Amino acid sequence: MLRSSSAPSGKFVYVLLQRTLNLALMLALSLGSAGQATMAQAAPPAQEVTNVSTRYHFSIRIPPDPICVGRDYDIAVIPLADKSGNYQGQKIKFDTKGLANITIGALVKNKSIGTLSPSKQVSGFAWAIAHALESTMESDNPGEALFKFHARKAGETDLYFEALINGKYVGPVVPIKVVNCKYKLTMNYLMRQSSHGTTGLLFGHLDTLLEGNGEVYQGSGVLDSDRTEAMAPCSFSSAGFDSPATITGKLTGSPDDQQLKVAVDYAPGESSATITCPIVGARTTTTTEDPTNWLAANATFLGIGGAQSFPIDFAQWFGRLIITVTPVEGSTS
Repeated sequence: MLRSSSAPSGKFVYVLLQRTLNLALMLALSLGSAGQATMAQAAPPAQEVTNVSTRYHFSIRIPPDPICVGRDYDIAVIPLADKSGNYQGQKIKFDTKGLANITIGALVKNKSIGTLSPSKQVSGFAWAIAHALESTMESDNPGEALFKFHARKAGETDLYFEALINGKYVGPVVPIKVVNCKYKLTMNYLMRQSSHGTTGLLFGHLDTLLEGNGEVYQGSGVLDSDRTEAMAPCSFSSAGFDSPATITGKLTGSPDDQQLKVAVDYAPGESSATITCPIVGARTTTTTEDPTNWLAANATFLGIGGAQSFPIDFAQWFGRLIITVTPVEGSTS
């Protein structure tokens, strides 16, 4: 979700206006004296722009969906002043700038859905402090005011931001939706063995959803593994094996640096394989395979998800495991 009512920067608009007015003036002079060389003229003075008015409004930046229960989000509010007027019968905008030192109030219509803090913030205050501590710091938004939204439970509500700017009231209403987020977890691994004329592959896949309360997430699935081998002059066949897995995820860290720690508990699976060789014929064996022996059981991701890769080195089998976690939107109930 990204909502912004901001206009182009004042510098950009001013330069664009100057170029447009210069072009119009040069065209008019050339038409008035066809065939004659004309000297370059400056843009019309600012006094020629009449009926100048100022509009005050907010640019509000809200994080993209999903907004998850139990998490904290930064919301930036920038008070803006747009100047407009008339030039030669045309209405133009020629200045937009962020305003510092504006006191902005903030509240949530339904506080059971979430809260905003602080309840009041002065635009440009955080920027001024940072600027004072680091003199080389540059910012495009010196008039920015930062608020923290804490999502408490799933549902929809409205955020209110209000201020008096030069005696004029500005109070936009911004809708927000909080959901019970889930994480989609995917595991893929591939192992290879090659020795004494025998080549084998073992690969597996798991997909599951982790659901929780914003702090602890749980899910379960089946790690489906398949195996194939080439061992001339014998032939090999196997249906692979299924290993049930239970996954637990815990969000840790600060709101600005959240991490999702994932733990996987693998259960052994039964595997059956048949080897057929000349003279001796076919032989079928059944074994119990435990992925805990070769797959990583713990991984740490950013709160927004990501991917982790782990090497595999087990009993002359080598390969790699990749675990991917992606947040997905859940329900609002």
